[in-house]
Amino acid sequence: MTSLYHQWYDSHMKNGEKIFRNGLIDFQVGQCHDTLPFSMKEYVTQSFKSKIQQLCITCKDAYGHAYYKSEYIKKNNLINSDYLAEAISVKNESGIKIIAYYNLLLDDVIAKENPSFRMKNHLEQPVIAYDYYEILCPNSPYLAILHRNILELVTKYDIDGLFLDISYFQVDTCYCQYCQREFKNIYNKDLLSVSKKGTTGYRDYLQFRRKSRYNLLNSIKNKVKKEKNIMVMWNGSGAPTLCETDIDDKSDILSSEFHAPDFLHGIFKAKWMKHRNKHFIMAMPYELGSWGDWTVCPSETLRTSFMAIVANGGGLFINHVPYPSGQFASHVNKYVLELINKNFSYIEQIEQYLDVNSVNDIAIILSSSTIRLFEWFDESLSSSDYLNSLYSITSILLNQQRHFDIIGEDTLLKTGHEYKLIIMPNSLCISENTVKFIKEYVNMGGNLISNGAIGLYDKFGKLHGNFSLKDVIGASYEGDFSYSVDYLYDFDSKIQKKLPDNPLLLNKYPIKACLVKPHKQVTKLASLVEPMIEATINKHVYHQHAHPARRSMYPGIISNIYGKGKSLYFASDPFSTYHHGQSPWINQLVNNCIDYLLPDPIIKVKGANSIIISLMKQKDKYILHLLNINGPLVNEKKGFPVEMIPVYNTKITLKIKAISIKVVPEDIMIPFIIDKGKTTFIIDKLINNLVIVIEIGDKI
Repeated sequence: MTSLYHQWYDSHMKNGEKIFRNGLIDFQVGQCHDTLPFSMKEYVTQSFKSKIQQLCITCKDAYGHAYYKSEYIKKNNLINSDYLAEAISVKNESGIKIIAYYNLLLDDVIAKENPSFRMKNHLEQPVIAYDYYEILCPNSPYLAILHRNILELVTKYDIDGLFLDISYFQVDTCYCQYCQREFKNIYNKDLLSVSKKGTTGYRDYLQFRRKSRYNLLNSIKNKVKKEKNIMVMWNGSGAPTLCETDIDDKSDILSSEFHAPDFLHGIFKAKWMKHRNKHFIMAMPYELGSWGDWTVCPSETLRTSFMAIVANGGGLFINHVPYPSGQFASHVNKYVLELINKNFSYIEQIEQYLDVNSVNDIAIILSSSTIRLFEWFDESLSSSDYLNSLYSITSILLNQQRHFDIIGEDTLLKTGHEYKLIIMPNSLCISENTVKFIKEYVNMGGNLISNGAIGLYDKFGKLHGNFSLKDVIGASYEGDFSYSVDYLYDFDSKIQKKLPDNPLLLNKYPIKACLVKPHKQVTKLASLVEPMIEATINKHVYHQHAHPARRSMYPGIISNIYGKGKSLYFASDPFSTYHHGQSPWINQLVNNCIDYLLPDPIIKVKGANSIIISLMKQKDKYILHLLNINGPLVNEKKGFPVEMIPVYNTKITLKIKAISIKVVPEDIMIPFIIDKGKTTFIIDKLINNLVIVIEIGDKI
């Protein structure tokens, strides 16, 4: 039977195109039960009724068990049926799409049969992954077993796609005999001798791991595609923390995880994936925070998390495993499916407005060159230090109701000229092509914000003689600040708005400020101020840091006109400072600097700072998403929003001429005024989220 939905899907949604309502049953439950009273057929049927378009079914789990009939993989001995066959029978009746989930590297069964296949640390000891599981190395003979088993699954069953999970190396792995041999063949080095960070050998080791993951995923995808043209994707393919775009961009659909209530990191990932030129979906548990909490997330938290994803152009991949055994065992978790149905019904009504492109205005640059450098070249640094600075500027822009994108250097070279402002936090290493582009971009009228040792290192960790963008930022590098902390003061009136008349602390984590000599015609916007002393256990003033004591002879912030454009440069690091302290003054300072460079952005919002915006474009329409997120964007104490406090009278001004404005799906018309080519309207009340469709005439 071919349903109308099937026909529509086959004509529009093949191989990585856009489905927004996805479900995941991450049924990795092991064999420590008396029975598993679970019906996959009933589960899939109820999932379809809950508006799920596409469902990912666990076929091979972390224990090494199958949930389908395989000649090679032992089935979980507590199930009597073929779960995958049951799911496909519902697919044939309803039209729901079925994706097969396959856990790649976790396999306790094969690990016990072939202990040499296990990942090992630098002491050549086998490691345990994710608390409990034995993890296998993709450079071992296990790879051939994977190929055989996955091809059996793909050719035997009428699945619509394949989802590959756990393709990553664990920390301090892998040093097994197979990796040692392969590493020796490629680099002519002993793998066990290169485990020390800060050496070129350690850089080679990290590169070797990336190549190994590339080979694992690329070989599987190629073999599957040769047998059957189905969608192939893998978890983490959209993870900015990995930034392994060479392989991850080969995934038909990008994927990463969203763990509520961590809205900041979820939105960061969504914005990053949106500009990889592929549809993306974000996997999220229904539970309180992470997989296996077994307690449902509050309805308001789920709703806000769902909308944070779709507002940035992504699809949802909601996990909803019912209790597998015991007194509360069931085929479905009815309460969870009711929540999914409620939210997916809403998303279904606005789906026509979700296939969109972002409106280009401000771009944060995520530099893969810098991530690679932070990973290896200094024991005091890690890639998380760099990523934290990106999270910080993301948080600042979100809190200031600004619309922005997060793009890589490769995307910058293609579409960067379309942005009014580019922000490059802590970009220590940037490619020659990026340097050339930034020079042309600013010269032609673009604006740049940068800081610290921008472009000061090459990919081998060697210092250039000067900043690679010295002419653009208008200063030359003269060395590092003597102190681990610094202060900024003497703010120019152009960036002084709402700042206290006191020096502002900038605390480095762990990079010191740069001492720079401004070029002629450069404007100093703030002074770099020294502390009284470098605080030590034997010599200190009060607690933490010594107080600000004297102006240095160097600037703290400068502005430079380069061609038709303008650059603003921080000698120190406001972004990492904000990450560690959430200073409202750093937030205000950065906002002032953005206003200085970009006084007339595409959108201005005047309202509560709990409002998050996303502005998308669809042919002759702008789609504006408003989210009301009460509380911090990063909630380390896991404070789950149970009820959103409404905000009132939010004023929005767009640099366009609107023809009509309405809230969808309710079709409520919003009155507006046009003045000097700009459209202004008021949102009387915002509780959780609103989707606003703006029919446009001329853009300014």
